[in-house]
Amino acid sequence: SEYTIFYPNRLRCSCDAQFFTCLRDVSTFFAYAVAWIYSKVQAHCFEYEYPVLECKNSMYDGLISLPRCTEYLVDNSSPKQWQWFNVPHLSAKQACFPNTSYRYKLFWFVANQSKRKIIQQINESQRVPIPD
Repeated sequence: SEYTIFYPNRLRCSCDAQFFTCLRDVSTFFAYAVAWIYSKVQAHCFEYEYPVLECKNSMYDGLISLPRCTEYLVDNSSPKQWQWFNVPHLSAKQACFPNTSYRYKLFWFVANQSKRKIIQQINESQRVPIPD
């Protein structure tokens, strides 16, 4: 892969998520065993994301692994960068990771949606019915 120059056993988080989803969809004992072993050995993945400020939630599987972060608080006012994330334990059942929440709420998006809805309502009220 183009990303594995220095860490040949580390993948992009989206690739790990696809791999886990594929194994889950196969739904056999061997697929589960591979996923379980992989989740114990592969603790980190990398992704292009906003800078991490802190871990909001972590999960401990109670066996041989250390706790892993399952949700990150990121600073969406800063530019994105490549960084390491924890691969969730198999018991987390996350289909997509890293799971992030933003430090700043994007109110402009909600405001633009509201404006769009109001404009649409005005346009609909100004329509002239076509006689039959």
